[in-house]
Amino acid sequence: MYPIHFGPEKTARRIRRLMENDFHAEAFIASIFLIERLLRRTLRQLIISAGFKSKIADKLIRRASGLNGIQEAWEIYDPQHRKLKDILGNEAVKTINEAGEKRNQLVHGQRVFKPGDYETEVNKLLDVLQVITDTFEKHYGYNGWEKARRRNKSVLHTDPKVKKS
Repeated sequence: MYPIHFGPEKTARRIRRLMENDFHAEAFIASIFLIERLLRRTLRQLIISAGFKSKIADKLIRRASGLNGIQEAWEIYDPQHRKLKDILGNEAVKTINEAGEKRNQLVHGQRVFKPGDYETEVNKLLDVLQVITDTFEKHYGYNGWEKARRRNKSVLHTDPKVKKS
């Protein structure tokens, strides 16, 4: 897959180049994979921002399997406890979920789509990718494209409501 350090413009160009060279399914898989990766990276940063150590954040991210797991965990770690659809909008999340279902059908050999279907989906996903980048930067100051910040020491329980032993 494409490294995150390529940035959104270069990555979108490469995905479009796949489409131009008739690698429609590959462009589709790359697009939805990239979106899931950005969601995971941003969620990880939210977990770290909440006070967890980076190692613990990695464990929590592994437990949030698939796009549904990411969306369920989002509300827990968002600083204002918003759902992902409240941040990105219903249309963007619907597009992501539909593409995730199609990806699963494709990779598990349950269904193959027409090249035109892939092209339509890839164009929608590239639009959603831009929405994700802009929206996360606006709300969090981090959009998943930059190098993630680490936390080596937990800052949880700085204001405990239960007795520390």
